[in-house]
Amino acid sequence: KGTLQVNSRPRVPEFKARFNVSRVSARPFLKDATDFDWIAGQGNVAIKINSHGRSQREIVSALVGDGRFSFNDGAIVGVNIPQLLRGLGRGQMANLKKSEAMKTDFTLLSGSFTIKRGVAQNRDLKLVGPFLRLSGAGIVDLPVKQVDYRVKPKLVASAQGQGGQGTLPGLEIPVIIKGSWDNPKIAPD
Repeated sequence: KGTLQVNSRPRVPEFKARFNVSRVSARPFLKDATDFDWIAGQGNVAIKINSHGRSQREIVSALVGDGRFSFNDGAIVGVNIPQLLRGLGRGQMANLKKSEAMKTDFTLLSGSFTIKRGVAQNRDLKLVGPFLRLSGAGIVDLPVKQVDYRVKPKLVASAQGQGGQGTLPGLEIPVIIKGSWDNPKIAPD
């Protein structure tokens, strides 16, 4: 469900959009909407945005708004976070390189965001999965497709996902993810 308003009367066209998307297949939706294909699962997204501009780049650079998302029973495609954490725990620091053969399963991935001048900020990222809990906060610069995020993944001794406790004891190694969407760098914080 949604509405899109375009006002072409001013010298620079103005846009308003309000969308609520329910039970969408996350990976193709995110690939088409944002050219980001790292998340699979069933998703719900609500977004309210305003912008103006004469080109796609101007419109994305002027975005203002907010939204929320939740993805269920899915995976972060291209990376195995528990394996990465085990390597960091042994002092091995590898860059985050996407590999279609790798994934991190989750039962819930959720958060909310605000957007100002094309930069999305999130402060409540939450991932719950088997043997993994993750929280995070950071920014995503949409016009230049850059990410600057701090996540706190925690390996836990529980296979419970969505119904499991969010505060289980376990190994937590804060991690900084920074760089381009296609080749972000990762390092322990």
